[in-house]
Amino acid sequence: MVRKEPVSVNWQTLLIIIPIIDLWATYRIEKLRLYLLVMIAIMVTGFVIEISIFGVDAYFSEQEDFTSNSWYQSATLLVEIGIAIILVRKWSSEWNEKVGKLS
Repeated sequence: MVRKEPVSVNWQTLLIIIPIIDLWATYRIEKLRLYLLVMIAIMVTGFVIEISIFGVDAYFSEQEDFTSNSWYQSATLLVEIGIAIILVRKWSSEWNEKVGKLS
């Protein structure tokens, strides 16, 4: 059970950047399931767009050189992190308002 206490929005922002710890940060504000759904949707969308841009053969080739689409993968990662930060800051603020009303 999650403790019903306010969280630091700045700490939540920092925690969301660290892999695995981001899951704990979203669990603390009771948004873990929604966070996972959003991140999976973004990853799948990015994968579909990447396949449509570069083609299936380029993505699943046996070559070790993936520099042709590495810029796209970096851009997708930055978008994912940006969306995660925005969502967690918003959700943390809402959590703090909700918990403040319970006290």
